[in-house]
Amino acid sequence: MSNTTVTEVAIVGGGVAGSSLGAALAHAGLAVTIIERESVFRDRVRGEAIMPWGVAEAERLGVLQAILDAEARPVSYLHIHAGRTLARSIDLTTATAGNHPGLDIYHPDLQDALLEHACRTGVTVLRPAKAARYRASASPEIDVETEDGEVTIRARLVVGADGRTSVARRWAGVETMRDPAWYQIGGGLVEGAGLATDGFHTSVVDDWMMLYFPHAGERGRLYIACHDELARLLRGVGNRDHFVPTIARSVGDGVMDDWTLTGPVAFFPNADIWASRAAGNGVALIGDAAGANDPIIGQGLSLALRDARELRDALLSGDWPSAIEGYADRRDRYYQVLRTYAAWQAQLAVGRGPEADAIREQVAAARKVDPSAGGLLGIAHRGPDGITLGEAERRTYFGVDIGVATATSHAGRLASSTASSSRS
Repeated sequence: MSNTTVTEVAIVGGGVAGSSLGAALAHAGLAVTIIERESVFRDRVRGEAIMPWGVAEAERLGVLQAILDAEARPVSYLHIHAGRTLARSIDLTTATAGNHPGLDIYHPDLQDALLEHACRTGVTVLRPAKAARYRASASPEIDVETEDGEVTIRARLVVGADGRTSVARRWAGVETMRDPAWYQIGGGLVEGAGLATDGFHTSVVDDWMMLYFPHAGERGRLYIACHDELARLLRGVGNRDHFVPTIARSVGDGVMDDWTLTGPVAFFPNADIWASRAAGNGVALIGDAAGANDPIIGQGLSLALRDARELRDALLSGDWPSAIEGYADRRDRYYQVLRTYAAWQAQLAVGRGPEADAIREQVAAARKVDPSAGGLLGIAHRGPDGITLGEAERRTYFGVDIGVATATSHAGRLASSTASSSRS
């Protein structure tokens, strides 16, 4: 028979969302146990950009200093390349009331820093440990397999922070929702910076998109969002020599000549995957377990920090059942804003065919009149608060009412498609 220990909050997953929430709750005086499966956090080509609104969330959670101490690089600009030249730079520090920059950090370093911070704050961490079975009740229980045997954790609340393939979604009794995956995004760790390290970089070339996020020193993460055919040419050990040269075409001659890959190249589908509700059956979901956003707009880490802060505030506000339901309502609203915005950005960046080309021409003409698209281009930096994305905003984003009148039917279908999805 397993031993039973009692805690107030049991968190399954000690990554960014789980460790941030655990540290914040422990700091407030709650007993917290984190169950982390991996003994060592490995490089898996995950999100590494924290947008200014996410940095503000980290500050509110009390974890910002831990992130900065892990050599996060402050990033003040978004550099946009067009026609193989730097077209313009957006000052990210104006996005939040606190004038926060963005941050970029190697993902395993971020996970280590936040989990260590949680330990210092008083969180009990079981690692490596597997959450094997869940029993719902007024005081839900998790059977946990550890190297020293099985232990049962009895908690007032179980939090699922266990990623895109979350087991906790099943425990919560909610459905896993999926958008269709219609392109791939791939990334690799590189050294030999030939781009300014004071900002994130992005460029659209034909029907693919480059993204670059600088780490400390001369290291950074280089991404490409592209369709399956190009992804097949760039993925795998045998094709890794093509990765940097192919993407180099997006920023001009000589810029990436000295860049070398220092880690694996991995591709994964763009599709949003989310829970039909972020709470149920004694379980609350945060981070990718609650909903993983299309990475093309780089919101994963900011979203994880927002979830942790929102649930922290809810639990400290009083009555837990109603507070958790309120969190789930708010989570759905701000996640759906980011989901819709990512779908629009993806269509603009990697849409294919004559219609997509016509839309890009239309948008280019519109941006000459209104470079900010009515302020919509700041969503990724400012965050989703106070934003509604409906038909009027879609027309503004795609330049329907400005500049040339070209084909917009595909963009219209896209806006409609964000209201529905296929279910797994």
